[in-house]
Amino acid sequence: MNTGLIVQNLSASYRDAKEPTDVFQSVSFLVESGKILGLFGPNGSGKTTLLKVVAGLKPAEEGVVALPMRGREPGSVATVPQDYRSSFFEWANLEHNLALTSVLLPSRPREAVRITRALCVELGLGLDLSLRPRKCSGGMLQQAAMIRAFQNAPSLI
Repeated sequence: MNTGLIVQNLSASYRDAKEPTDVFQSVSFLVESGKILGLFGPNGSGKTTLLKVVAGLKPAEEGVVALPMRGREPGSVATVPQDYRSSFFEWANLEHNLALTSVLLPSRPREAVRITRALCVELGLGLDLSLRPRKCSGGMLQQAAMIRAFQNAPSLI
């Protein structure tokens, strides 16, 4: 079995001034490399919190998240936020917004832009990367958020 994502006995909560609110406790699962896992449940059941913990965006109270594929180096985990509109800078067009999150940007900015353009074509999106976010529909921004998720060849999306 080619192991991908391992989650063992994961627990998370939110702390406020009064007391912690448990979101989930002792969650364990394995997702083999190349497989897809879907999370379904009612609002407020902890799906997004679980994804934030797995992506390293929120600390767990207990448990282990292991990504044997590449670990937690930059670009190894990508997320597509629920509120993707607020994840774009209004002062930059889509192409520059996407290039800003490329791991290649500091040393190879032209390569970062080339990869962004190539992904748009490879994913079959007719997205106009010269548009600023305020000129885009929600669907167009969702497509751009998907390109951003793929651009650093993450081990986990």
